[in-house]
Amino acid sequence: MTMEEAIQQLDGAEMMVLNREITQFNQAIIMAISALRTQQKQANECTKCQSDKIRHKQESVHNDPLVLDELRQMRGEPVWCKELECYGIVKMEKVGRWANELFLVGTWHNGDVAVNFEYDIKSRGLTLYRHKPEEVQDEL
Repeated sequence: MTMEEAIQQLDGAEMMVLNREITQFNQAIIMAISALRTQQKQANECTKCQSDKIRHKQESVHNDPLVLDELRQMRGEPVWCKELECYGIVKMEKVGRWANELFLVGTWHNGDVAVNFEYDIKSRGLTLYRHKPEEVQDEL
């Protein structure tokens, strides 16, 4: 139900109450509340990724390439890789031979073929972003 439909349902609600049409009045209220909740949910969704806009406001406004110190704070989080043109997950173990080394883990798809990868971010010189840059989204 749209906001306009909810208004139409509530229009004349005073007459419903005066005429003791309480059941119809209650139904109109329920429908109006449903329409308001739907509108509120749609207003809060990001049109690009369908996630909550509030999360995007908490993130930095810029989408500059991430530096190694930023990536160290993003263990387990997705990033966009410019060179591979895909998303991957930042991996950094705390113990063992590869402790504190940053890796990009993911799957690269090309048509019917998919290849798993785990690349050393620093040695490969990968350029990573919090999300796909606007200019890349426009090209796709």
